Amino acid sequence: MKKIREKIAMLFLALLLIISSFNYNADLFANEGSLEETEQVSLQELDSIEPENGENLVPKEEDSKKVKVDSISGITVTIPNSSNLKFQTYIDPVTGLGPDKMNLPLALSVDKAGMTGLYLEIPYSGYMPSLNDEVFENFIMDEDIFQFVNTGTPEGNSIVESIEDDVVNKLIKIKLKETTQTVETINLTFMFNQNYYSKLAPNQIIWKDIQATIKSESDEVVFQTEKYNVTSEARDGMAVDTSLRSPSTPFVSTDMATFNAIHRNNYNAASILDETYENNIMYFDIPKILEVKLTPGGAFNNYETIDLGDVIRYQAKFKDAKEYYNFWNYGGNPNTNYNSTPITLSGFDLFNIGETVDIVVGQIYKKINGPVNENTHTLTYTKTKADDFKINLSLIVFSN
Repeated sequence: MKKIREKIAMLFLALLLIISSFNYNADLFANEGSLEETEQVSLQELDSIEPENGENLVPKEEDSKKVKVDSISGITVTIPNSSNLKFQTYIDPVTGLGPDKMNLPLALSVDKAGMTGLYLEIPYSGYMPSLNDEVFENFIMDEDIFQFVNTGTPEGNSIVESIEDDVVNKLIKIKLKETTQTVETINLTFMFNQNYYSKLAPNQIIWKDIQATIKSESDEVVFQTEKYNVTSEARDGMAVDTSLRSPSTPFVSTDMATFNAIHRNNYNAASILDETYENNIMYFDIPKILEVKLTPGGAFNNYETIDLGDVIRYQAKFKDAKEYYNFWNYGGNPNTNYNSTPITLSGFDLFNIGETVDIVVGQIYKKINGPVNENTHTLTYTKTKADDFKINLSLIVFSN
């Protein structure tokens, strides 16, 4: 009986060992399946792993809905009227008005929502004159032409989160909120340096290479405009011409001809002369074969002659002042100024019929912060017979 009980106990022990072994293998297979499943999930969500924080292996639901910046193309910015960016750089002497600031609009268009970390950059070093820059090579001033005025973050539903003036890198940084589908014009304000009033030549570039760039949080360029220039809207009224007196046409049948040499300085308040430049001169060149008599006036109250070979140059220095013009603010108009010099020529009897002679009227001048310019006008006289003169005169009258 004792032996029977021992056999039953051994059978029971063997049965327990078999059951235990079965459960162990079942758990092992279950764990292998779990590891395989975990490995598959990790591969699928590899992009969501944050290297700095290994605990955040699975992204939050709200983060997974945001659009990655490096894959976007749904945001653009433009500068309206970019082909004609001009700014008036003088005070109108008639109205007394002149702008004191410039507004730069940035038209932003967003057609993709959920983008974060975006910002705009607008460099402004282009309005800081440097003699090393060929755009400003004629400048005698080195002050900044504009200065950015930070008016603060726009109110309401603006996409702008903040506006920063980075004076170190000379750029404006506009941080954007998380995007929604929208269009918005961001207006930036720049004060004009009033020391430059009337001291910028017409069409002078006063802000070079304006460019708006949209960047991602990782500083990658997302969108970029072309580069544009702002030019000065000033006026240059310097000009020269002649007014014939006798004869009233350029055909000379006698020994003598008279005319007026005209030197104009209209709209001088829009861009004034650089008086540090010593060669602002009015002149007229007359061949030596002719005898010259001029009636002094304006700048030619004090003139000199220079022998240029075949011609004599009569020249006078001038400034932006009425003593250099015998018609200043003519007719009460502050934009009309000119000097008229009566000149009498003799010696045409020495000319053969049909022979011509050129009289050149000119002026050399430099506006403040502008290049040296020269204007010329050529008056050509032709020697003719008295009868030919009458015919030529009739033809001119008829043609008019």
